[in-house]
Amino acid sequence: MIPFIGQNFGAGKFGRILEARRFTAAFASLYGLLVFALFFVTAPFLAGLFSSDPAVTTVLIRYLRIVSLGYGMMEVNRYCGFFLIGIHKPFAASCLTFIRLAVLLIPLSYLGARFWGLTGLFVGRVTSDLLSGAIGWTWTGRVAKKLPTNHRSQ
Repeated sequence: MIPFIGQNFGAGKFGRILEARRFTAAFASLYGLLVFALFFVTAPFLAGLFSSDPAVTTVLIRYLRIVSLGYGMMEVNRYCGFFLIGIHKPFAASCLTFIRLAVLLIPLSYLGARFWGLTGLFVGRVTSDLLSGAIGWTWTGRVAKKLPTNHRSQ
């Protein structure tokens, strides 16, 4: 995505950049929901492939059913970073990654684990993925509005 965004940014084809932003976010979201549904349904089977120990499979099932809910938005966040890099804003992309990891993932996972144990850790992780995807989408939306409007339809 970075080369595509960068090439179109250099060529002044901002409409293609905006279309790619929308398409990749929609793809990531839909794919993420599909993976979540698949993991939710098949979690017991998948866990059984890794262990026959009920304690282990219980944890893995819980992990798959909770954390996979955020996979799509985690990818939206990643694609938003690619968008920012492609339009020559690598510092903003780094800030987006920092927000996901240092501001959201570590504190929310820690707090979740501290107060609600392993399930809280998983919920902290999925919450950070959902929030970071929303932050990335909002941030890049604001940046996208500042792109020149005379080339948006190209």
